[in-house]
Amino acid sequence: MDKNDKSPGRHSAIEHNDANNIRATGNSVTKNQIDKQFKPDSKNKKILFLVLGIAVLLIVVVMIIMNVAKPSYEEYDLKGLTVKEACEKARGAGWEVSRVISVEDDDKTDCYNTSIIVTDYSYYEYNHSMTIYFGEKKTEEQKKAECEASGKWYRDSSCKSEEEWENDYAWENAHAACKKYGSSGYAKTLTDCYVGSEYKGPVDGALTTETQSNASTSSSSNSGSNSSWKQVLREYEAWMNDYVNFMKKYNNTSDTSSKLAMLEDYTRLASEMTSWTQKVENVKGDLSESDLVEYLQTINRVNQKLSELY
Repeated sequence: MDKNDKSPGRHSAIEHNDANNIRATGNSVTKNQIDKQFKPDSKNKKILFLVLGIAVLLIVVVMIIMNVAKPSYEEYDLKGLTVKEACEKARGAGWEVSRVISVEDDDKTDCYNTSIIVTDYSYYEYNHSMTIYFGEKKTEEQKKAECEASGKWYRDSSCKSEEEWENDYAWENAHAACKKYGSSGYAKTLTDCYVGSEYKGPVDGALTTETQSNASTSSSSNSGSNSSWKQVLREYEAWMNDYVNFMKKYNNTSDTSSKLAMLEDYTRLASEMTSWTQKVENVKGDLSESDLVEYLQTINRVNQKLSELY
């Protein structure tokens, strides 16, 4: 048959054969296509790994660039400079001076001060700020000496006048007395006891008639010596603070020569301890019931201080 024959019969035969071939091979073609889609060959796997490797490398490079680009300011030693000089030097390096304060209290100044000397500083890398400190931190002995030089009393790291301590003692006594109304009792004023917002009675309301009479008699007979026993307690507590501080230092000293140098003070304090114990015990016998509360509070504070040695 002529291959150029375009008769209807020839076309029908060809189309019929093509249709049979498609039906016969259709399932096989479809399966191969699925296999190629979900099961990449080794070449495709290499390309996939290469792309992932490049992506990871790009991420690492970006992180390195960001870290390098982050500013890093030089941390200068500012001790010995005036506050103004220290501020200018720190700011010149890019730091923000957030505060200029005293190491000892809440005293502060500004960066224009040319007379105060810097004694310490702190850099804060996370926000590129810093704090400048001036002054020296005082020891307990220095604080006590300065306090007593000003005519005040030093106790529990506080320096107060005699009147202020008297007021503190009065409140302590009032609060202690109000506990008779329950563990939640407290003194809202120096004369009135409360539990929560409810008034419970006077501070001295728990005293019996006999006790009130004895307290009145004691107050009358001891009016001249009232301040004397309080003075003894204050001096005893101050001495005990010194004793505990010395013993801490003595116990923490491992050098034999240093301990021998402290031996004289150690012997003296041991002797004074016996004297003070007897003196305070003698005071106790002359106190009224109300005064005894303050006495016991002082002894309790002293015992707490002593417990620091054990």
